[in-house]
Amino acid sequence: LYLAYQAMHGPIEAPAEYVNSDFCKTVTTANKRRTYCGMMACLDEGIANLTATYKRLGIWEDTLVVLAADNGGHVGSSGNNAPLRGEKSTNYEGGVRAVGFVHWPKLPQVLQGTTSNVVVHVADWLPTFVHGVAGFPLTRDDFVYDLDGIDQWESLMAGVVNADNRMIVHEIGGDNRIRQESYFETATGYKIIRYFPTIYNHGQGATC
Repeated sequence: LYLAYQAMHGPIEAPAEYVNSDFCKTVTTANKRRTYCGMMACLDEGIANLTATYKRLGIWEDTLVVLAADNGGHVGSSGNNAPLRGEKSTNYEGGVRAVGFVHWPKLPQVLQGTTSNVVVHVADWLPTFVHGVAGFPLTRDDFVYDLDGIDQWESLMAGVVNADNRMIVHEIGGDNRIRQESYFETATGYKIIRYFPTIYNHGQGATC
C-alpha cells in the first residue's frame, strides 16, 4: 500500500477540533504553528485508523511501515527545520534532509526505538523493498539507465554502510529556470553547492 498524505503541506488549514485540542492548545500561533499542529494531529489520527484496520484484519504483525517525508519543511508554510539551515526548495540540509521511521513488529529488539544515521535516498526504497525485504533479485531490465538506488536493508538492520563512497546529486528548481545543484559525498560528509542554493529572494542576494 502506497499512501501519500496531503498533510503536512500547504494550504495551512485543519478542522478546529484538532487545532483546539489538548495536543495543540499550548503551541504558539505565530506563523500558524498551532494550525500546523492541528494538521499533524489529524494526520496522526489517520495513521492510527490505518494501523487499527491492519490489526483488525490480522496482518499487522507481517506489515512493514515506512513513513518518510519528501523534503524539508517550507518556512513560509509554517515549517521549521531547526537546527538545520534552509528549507524546501533549497539545497541546504534543511531542504534535502528529512525525517522518517521504519516500523515492523519483527524488528530485532536491539533496534526498536533507536535512531539510524544511515544516509538513505528516496531512490533506495525500491531496491530495499524488492531485494532487502522481499528477497527478489535486482536484475537488469530494458531501461536505458541503471537503477539509481541501492538496497539499504542491511544498513538499516545492522548499522553498516553498503556504499563506502557514494555520491548523491540533487538538482532542483528546473521548472522555474533557477539552476540548483548539490553534490554530497558520504565518505567525507562534504557537500558542494553550485549555482543558486535557494529559489527564495532570487536575485536579491539573500539566502536561507
